[in-house]
Amino acid sequence: ELNCNGVVHLRAYFRLTDYSLEDITKVSQLAGLLGHMPTAKHDALTLQQEIKRWTGSMGFSIITRTEIGQNKNCAPYLTAFVSALEESREQAWSLLAEILTSTRFDDHGKMIEMFRQNELGARQRILGAGHLIGVKHVLSHYSADGAVKNALDGEPAARYIRALAKKPEKELP
Repeated sequence: ELNCNGVVHLRAYFRLTDYSLEDITKVSQLAGLLGHMPTAKHDALTLQQEIKRWTGSMGFSIITRTEIGQNKNCAPYLTAFVSALEESREQAWSLLAEILTSTRFDDHGKMIEMFRQNELGARQRILGAGHLIGVKHVLSHYSADGAVKNALDGEPAARYIRALAKKPEKELP
C-alpha cells in the first residue's frame, strides 16, 4: 500500500496465455468495447455517467509481461484498472466488476459504430506512423513479446479492424 492522498487504485490482470495470436487480436477489440457497452444494470449512456461520477479513471487494455532475457515466452494479460477517491471506492469497484461480468454485447449497431471509429483511428495512425507497422512486423520474428505486440497493434490488428468495419456481420459472432 502506498499513500496516494485519498486516491485508491485497483488493477486486475486476466492471463490470456491460452489464446492464439489471432484470438489476442480479437480480444483486444473486445477490450475496447468494455465500459462503452450496456451491462445487465445500466444502458451505455448511464454506465458512462456512473463511471464519470464514481471514478477518476477506468480502462481496459492488453499488456504483455516478459521475464528479463526471455525471448521465447511472454504472458499477455487483459488488464482492468480503476482509480477513485477513497470514499467512492466501493462504487468504483462495483462498476468495474459489473462491466467485467455482465457487459451485454447485443447492441450490434453500437458495436459496428465503434468498430468504424476504430478503423478511422487505425488509418490515421498508419498514415502518421506507418513505419511502426513495419518495425512491429520485424520485431515479431525475434521475440514472443514482439509477436504479441504485433498482433495487438501491428498489421494483423489493422487488417482485423478493417474486416470488422467492412463486414461486421461476418465478424460479430
